[in-house]
Amino acid sequence: MRIPIFIFVLAVFCGPLHGQDSDPAELYATGAYDRALDAINAQADADIAPDLLKLKADCLQKKDEFSKALDHYDRAKLRGYQSEDLYISRGICRISLGQYELARLDLIHYSGARPGDARSYYWLAAIEYFEMINRRSIQLLDECVYIDSTFAAAYFLRAANYRETNKPTLAVEDFMMAYALDASLHQAKLYEAVTMLDMEHYQNAIELLSEVNLEGSRFNAEALYYRGEARYRMHDFEGACVDWSEAASLGDVDAAENYRRICADRKGGPKFKRRTFGEF
Repeated sequence: MRIPIFIFVLAVFCGPLHGQDSDPAELYATGAYDRALDAINAQADADIAPDLLKLKADCLQKKDEFSKALDHYDRAKLRGYQSEDLYISRGICRISLGQYELARLDLIHYSGARPGDARSYYWLAAIEYFEMINRRSIQLLDECVYIDSTFAAAYFLRAANYRETNKPTLAVEDFMMAYALDASLHQAKLYEAVTMLDMEHYQNAIELLSEVNLEGSRFNAEALYYRGEARYRMHDFEGACVDWSEAASLGDVDAAENYRRICADRKGGPKFKRRTFGEF
């Protein structure tokens, strides 16, 4: 299974808005991308300054409107936008559009102008990962964490590379580090557990997956599915069926199929009695 990497786009605070700010940059900073776009679009197109065109492109990228965003990055550049940050923003946008060679050129330019910014190495590594050049991706991520040892997403991506190059122990270490640095990265703990499952460390996997489930993240269904897998391999068939049933109720298709094949009788009812809390 190829792990979908955690894309660490520049984070912004998306909390409540304050007042009735109409400054597009302030609106962008609060995550109010539509309002920021409205404020920019209130001006005649010919009057929009290069920095606002760049900001408009950033807003569009946050809204996953990548083709429009790319067009506005190019327009900002043509109108005289000078800051080097355009290259990393446009490079990330081009990655989202699958334009890897052009993205690589933008990111190399940015890296040359800002060699101390770890983000360019991360995004270059992401390109190599997408192109399945794992060794080069790992090398770039080594550079990334050398510059910034707290870059959680870099550890996650390096762990994904290690999984694909059959280095599970190193993958586990990096997934652990990613989660230690950013406790919102529930996906890192999930895939640490999946890697433990691959290594046949079933009890460790069950403990981690139980934590993911208790944390109430959007990965609950996956955690329950894999915990069911671990329990099944430990011959805890009843426990596996309980987990797959719950995962299926959350929309996990594979869990539903496992439950149908392994846990249900010919009439579709459960083969095993559902446990009570006292039996866990």
